[in-house]
Amino acid sequence: MTIYDYDIAFSYAGEDRIFVEPLANALKQHGVRVFYDVFEKSNLWGKNLYSYLSELYQNKARFCVMILSQHYANKLWTNHERQAAQARAFTENEEYILPIRLDNTEIPGILPTIAYLNAQDESVETIVAAILSKLGQPVVGNPQTRNFPNSISWVNSQPKFIESFSVIENDIFAAQSRILGGTLLVGKEESWEGKLVDDSYLLINHENPPDVKYFHFRINDENHAEATFSLDIKLNLSASKTDYSGAGLLYRFNRDKKSYYAFVLKADNVFSFYRRDSSGFKTLATSRSDAIRLGAYNNLTIMSEAQRFGLYINREIVKIVEDKATNSDQGTDIGIIAMSLGLFYFDHFILY
Repeated sequence: MTIYDYDIAFSYAGEDRIFVEPLANALKQHGVRVFYDVFEKSNLWGKNLYSYLSELYQNKARFCVMILSQHYANKLWTNHERQAAQARAFTENEEYILPIRLDNTEIPGILPTIAYLNAQDESVETIVAAILSKLGQPVVGNPQTRNFPNSISWVNSQPKFIESFSVIENDIFAAQSRILGGTLLVGKEESWEGKLVDDSYLLINHENPPDVKYFHFRINDENHAEATFSLDIKLNLSASKTDYSGAGLLYRFNRDKKSYYAFVLKADNVFSFYRRDSSGFKTLATSRSDAIRLGAYNNLTIMSEAQRFGLYINREIVKIVEDKATNSDQGTDIGIIAMSLGLFYFDHFILY
């Protein structure tokens, strides 16, 4: 499966920005990765836009939403974007360009037989719903009601629990028995090795690609099924890494059935959200995010409401996932997880 940098890339003339902006903002609130130039000011600054935009519209987005108008037809830059998008569309077996017409201006290369949305007949809500449907994402009403903000700040929040993975007076045994309810592996166990180093926890697997290692716990026997918690993760992945190599948050772990959700950071700016239950292991979401800092610690945060999950990287929302499956296997534990080959560093586990 191809992983794109963006779910949607808007191509439009500057005069039509007033139409595009509410669409871009609404899609972002739904966790859609949107290329909209206003969101990309610092990223675009100093780049050779001719080559950068050509590559973006041809290879970097899953769909191109093209806003067609008399202004679009007359602009050099929109013609450049359109030609790049059409080069991609020519090689695809399914639709890539999703046109929205503001008027009846003819656009070179856009055949009259191509289905389009007429802006006069649509609203922001219906267009967003259509785009979400194309992406295979559920339409669950106004995302603001789901309590998933676009960014998060803990300035006025009081954590319920903080784990810094620190060792006091070099007493590894005491730290092991204390950290995350005494669940951590310190030493060697089958293909995994665990270490407490430099006030962090390190898990290593160089031997068995299919292996998964997790540690789960519950604070004061509380129900953490809708808890909000965060964790700092750093990866050191060798050339032998697999597509599943990664580490992150363990959520709603069921002690009896060994079912769980996992929000995992992976190589190449990729993150994934998985569900494991009695039916097997399923990928619920996989995407790239520019919020990820390569070679450094990244903060992962998860919050939920029923079967909807807000996923955050470095305190910016990267995805909202709704799991439609009615899952009686779900538990109430939280924890950490590492998957496949690599070195995985964990720090600052915080429950809010």
